[in-house]
Amino acid sequence: MTTEQFKTYVKETLTPEGWELITEFFISFSRFECALKESGFTNGGANSVTPNWNRFVSNIKSKYYLPKSQQINDAIDYIIGQPPKIQILIDGRLTWRNRVFSSGDDEIIKLKLSICDIRNNLFHGGKFQGIYEEDVSRNYMLLRSSITILNYWLTLNARVNQLFSEHIA
Repeated sequence: MTTEQFKTYVKETLTPEGWELITEFFISFSRFECALKESGFTNGGANSVTPNWNRFVSNIKSKYYLPKSQQINDAIDYIIGQPPKIQILIDGRLTWRNRVFSSGDDEIIKLKLSICDIRNNLFHGGKFQGIYEEDVSRNYMLLRSSITILNYWLTLNARVNQLFSEHIA
């Protein structure tokens, strides 16, 4: 199978809404991480650089806990109440388990971890093995909720928002 054949296979197994959600999530998440790095929310040095999500959520934390719209609260409640599972290896077999949060994790940290888990589950292919979730609507809700939260977080840091929104050359 080629990459083009795989893309066709995935498109045929998803609803148009699913394809659109996955595309929007990947593009938004990628652009968000680019804006984080351009804004100085980074880890690394001369050999490599990665976005520093922990510094970013620490930066927006005080604004995050201000009152929010019902749509944002619903998205937060969904992800916190039904966080994505994480892929693990047991006896040489890939399987899934619930993420265990630390007892002291703030809500915003749980969201950051969950949104990155959603990205990892998609990006590393775990969602395309046909063994993860029977209930595809849950996957769509996780994607929708993540997009809503990322858009909300953009409003909480003007520099990240500006760089996210800049024209792509």
